[in-house]
Amino acid sequence: PLDESKEQILLAKGSMIEVYNVQNKKNILVHKQNVFGQIKSMKKLTSTSDACDSVIITTGSGAVTILQYDDNAKTFVASIQEFYTDSPNKRHTPGHYLSVDPHSRALLIGAVMNTVIGYVILEDENGDLGISQPMEMSTPSTIIYDMVALNTPEDSDSPMFASIEVNHESADVEPERDGYDVVEKQLVFYTLNPTNLELTREVVCTIDMSSHHLISASLSVDDVHVLVCWDDHVGVYTKEGEQTKMVIPRSKTLDDERSAMVVCHCELLNNKEKENMIFLQNDLGDLFFLQVNLENELDNVQLSYYTTIPVARSIIVLRTACIFVATESSDHLLYDIISLETNEMTSSIDRNQESFPTFDRSSKNPPIVVNHRIESMGPILHLEGSKEESDSLDRPYYCLSGSGATSKLRVLHHSLPIKTNKKLNLMEVSKVFTLPEQQGGPTKYIIVSGETTLVLVKDGKSIEEGDNGFDKESSTLHCGILGANTFVQVHATGINSIKDGIKNSWQSNAPKISCCAMNGKQLILGCLGGLIEYFEMDENDTFQHRGSESFPDDVECIGIGPLGENGEKSNCFGVGLRNNNTVMLLSLEEESRWQKLDKMELSSQPTSICMLLLEDNLEQTPHFFVGTKSGMVYRTTLELNALSKHIHSRCLSDKEIKLIPTMLNGQQAVVCASTQSWIYYSYQGKLVLIPLACSSKLKSIVLIEDDQYMCVDDETRLISISDIGKSFSEQHVNLRCTPRALSVHKQYLYVLESDHGVVRRPIDAMTDDHDGEDDSIDKLKPQSGCWASYLRVVDASTLETLKLIELPEQFAGFSMGLQSTQEGIRLVIGGAFGLSFDPLSIPNGGCLLMYRLDDLSSPVSAGKIGTLDLPLVITPYFDKDLFLIGIGRHLCLYSASDNRLTNHCSYQRLPSRITKISYTKGRIFVALQTESTHFFHYDFTTNSFVCDAGNSLPRWMTAMCHLDSNTIMGADKFGNVFVARVPHASLPNNSEENMINDFMWHRGHRNEAPLQSEEIVSYHVGDIITSLEFIAPSSPSQSSKMVMYATISGEIGLFVHLESDYTFFSRLEMHLRRESPPLSGHTHLAYRSKYYPCRSMIDGSLIGLFPSLPSQVKEALAKDLERSSINIHQQIASVISSTGF
Repeated sequence: PLDESKEQILLAKGSMIEVYNVQNKKNILVHKQNVFGQIKSMKKLTSTSDACDSVIITTGSGAVTILQYDDNAKTFVASIQEFYTDSPNKRHTPGHYLSVDPHSRALLIGAVMNTVIGYVILEDENGDLGISQPMEMSTPSTIIYDMVALNTPEDSDSPMFASIEVNHESADVEPERDGYDVVEKQLVFYTLNPTNLELTREVVCTIDMSSHHLISASLSVDDVHVLVCWDDHVGVYTKEGEQTKMVIPRSKTLDDERSAMVVCHCELLNNKEKENMIFLQNDLGDLFFLQVNLENELDNVQLSYYTTIPVARSIIVLRTACIFVATESSDHLLYDIISLETNEMTSSIDRNQESFPTFDRSSKNPPIVVNHRIESMGPILHLEGSKEESDSLDRPYYCLSGSGATSKLRVLHHSLPIKTNKKLNLMEVSKVFTLPEQQGGPTKYIIVSGETTLVLVKDGKSIEEGDNGFDKESSTLHCGILGANTFVQVHATGINSIKDGIKNSWQSNAPKISCCAMNGKQLILGCLGGLIEYFEMDENDTFQHRGSESFPDDVECIGIGPLGENGEKSNCFGVGLRNNNTVMLLSLEEESRWQKLDKMELSSQPTSICMLLLEDNLEQTPHFFVGTKSGMVYRTTLELNALSKHIHSRCLSDKEIKLIPTMLNGQQAVVCASTQSWIYYSYQGKLVLIPLACSSKLKSIVLIEDDQYMCVDDETRLISISDIGKSFSEQHVNLRCTPRALSVHKQYLYVLESDHGVVRRPIDAMTDDHDGEDDSIDKLKPQSGCWASYLRVVDASTLETLKLIELPEQFAGFSMGLQSTQEGIRLVIGGAFGLSFDPLSIPNGGCLLMYRLDDLSSPVSAGKIGTLDLPLVITPYFDKDLFLIGIGRHLCLYSASDNRLTNHCSYQRLPSRITKISYTKGRIFVALQTESTHFFHYDFTTNSFVCDAGNSLPRWMTAMCHLDSNTIMGADKFGNVFVARVPHASLPNNSEENMINDFMWHRGHRNEAPLQSEEIVSYHVGDIITSLEFIAPSSPSQSSKMVMYATISGEIGLFVHLESDYTFFSRLEMHLRRESPPLSGHTHLAYRSKYYPCRSMIDGSLIGLFPSLPSQVKEALAKDLERSSINIHQQIASVISSTGF
């Protein structure tokens, strides 16, 4: 933990570090930071003097970094950074393995091959950390499989480490022999001498060739032990070699030929009972419990089955008796430990036992239960936007994610998730308010306003109708509590104030009160005719009228500033007049009351004003919001009774905006209600603007308690907003197998699912209502080489599975396409029978299955045809009964007329398998597995494909989308994204040149293409991109062209096209590279150019660091750019607002 007073968890995801607080057995994200480098390993470093621990990370840059959390700046800072190598060979670069001595005296860093480096950790009297000179141990021809720090006795002066290594020199010398039979795996101990700065290496013994995992264990008080895990066994070793071994229990449903590997572990030391307890997990998800009695040393070692959970990347046990499980292909889970007892569902074994005890996974009383989950969409396999909606904000995005039984079809909307808890049958409601009994207390009364007023009393969890003295016959315009306990009700003609049960009324001289605003001590009324009335609480906590002022036009909206930190009254308020495109800031100070302090020019008539405190860039500042009739929202800050010149504007709608103040995440927030409701709120020190997941215009929303709200739109509901910080609201459908393809037609979704090595069971015998933790492991024995494939039909509006079709036995489905034909809708599925891997074998060739969709919710088989190779991609080609199908290396054109598939033509000279196909008018884009992209066009006159251009760089393609007829954006499996464009028009389309194109000497020397496309953009994202989706401008809030991308780790991001100011942002990025160096040890440019030089792409993650820089740094940087810092803020905000996200 970074703070010993809190239970904290650190997660490393690619280049991101996330910090979670565990509160009330829930994980709350408190910080997220990009280190701009792939984090290879991360360990905790416990300080002996400070209350806070440090974090050690290693990255691919060849540096080790010790990070400390700066609580004032709310960020990680590098206290120590040591560079040890700059090898271009990543296998020789240390950092893949990192082990830290349990007493924080030393650390050992290992590469995949050959190199081990040790450091001594130094700490002075002030608690400042230091690091010694590196102690390098180079062992040529060595492969390292695992590394761990040993738990040496406290009186030992030399930290020790252990590793599993293989020396392959003998296999290189005798190439005629099988290398696996020649080499041996060895257990190696490293001893580090802090005094002489020496690192010694000692080979202990030869171990089993399947050994793969090491665990440091305190099995006695006097000796050093290490557990070596190999297939189905755990062995105990010391310096003298093997002491004992144990077999790992096996599931009754596990195939006899299937062995299990230990993938992770965590240690729990119970000092009171003098027992060392270790959790082990295998690659099937089974969790085992290893118990050792320290008094009896190795005489009482017990390994028992505990439970089954999703396969984890890491497991930790918290002080609050919880287990946190971080996974790679499903949600991260926080379990509550119910019991550590091994009962009837466990199997204990003795050491040296050779037989395998078995256990049954099913249990009615699991020893752990899920308390909370950190939702993860990884891995995202496909992301596609709906073509039905024109507005990108209303457009759902369909996402295929997960693997195996944890897979899901997700429907995503860009909005803050809202969960409806209860619908209330109330009168026609326009507004709701909440009141405490005392100022600052919990909610006691809920005021529901319509044509009349309804008072609800909250008593614990129950809400009943009651009374607090308000006038129930009139509609309540606004209400609140002033002073300590004065209730104030504002209606159309006056005010009712209730204190200690005594009710006082005040009647307005104006024809009608149109708007009002209040804080804890002040109240301002705006009336028809231009009259403004001002009230406040005096020194005796008495409600007093303090004056009025007339204006030349009706008061349309009004807002008052928040109270000061110590309860000081606000000295200003804002007012907007009807038929006037200006908002004025007026004084409330007694000597200058009603004096104009400042004004803001607007593009249209103001409709509402809101003034509140919001945290932005880690500072609490008073903000001034204005909503207008044209759908614009203006935001600025108050500085010394004046409006800041730094004004942000955002078009959220084409209808008028109503601002509703509320609370979110314990801080003030404001809802911008229109045809689509948005919310401004502070999250992790930054201001966030995001739509709310409401189906209609929000009229009112108030906080009741914690994350429970009452909101009014078309109906009155009790809702909860708990997923703070999320960018997408989600609905999902649980799937049975890994999703392979998705087709969308009108309101129906067609999902192709298939998995290898799973049990094929009847549809009625399976349920889809899994949560991802228990059904991730199949309960039956899978048959070797068995495939299970399904076609699922889902209603997009209700997410109900309408039909689940079991595809033919042993059929492996990989691709799918849907097309409208003259006979109706046809669905084509590509795959193969009897497919096997390692090596890839398709004994019966590929296969195309066709289904009729006369009833869109019920596909009917219409036949099948064979293919020479595996069809990996099927794309409908315009609306002419045609499909573009990639069959191995062949680009084929099929028609689906007369209820059969017919091959019209094919192009057979591509260098590798086709993985993606896209098209636009006059152009076909083809992505290849290992040879980047090719540009084609189809010649209808000769019925042939003509290759227009290729790409000279051999990229392994994972995603592609076209931007126009000559430009594509693609991504490869190494985390790079690029934009390629045909530099000039391809050959004219006539038969003579097509004939010439067929001659061998006219073909391109590279990739069979006559021309080579030019890469105009190159950028290293750092994660494998699996989907690219082009988004054209489609709404007032979205004016930029964008490409949405999804990664295999579950992240969704945007590439935004800069219409102008590219030079400015390029210069800003250059300065930020100097002012905010990455924590990983990379230079920023080196990281973004990891495989190819970065060009024509601005890093938005780096630009986003500008607002968090110190003021002096920002001013100096702005001076170098010949702009003001306010102007730079506006430029960044304008790009963000142009995306609509």
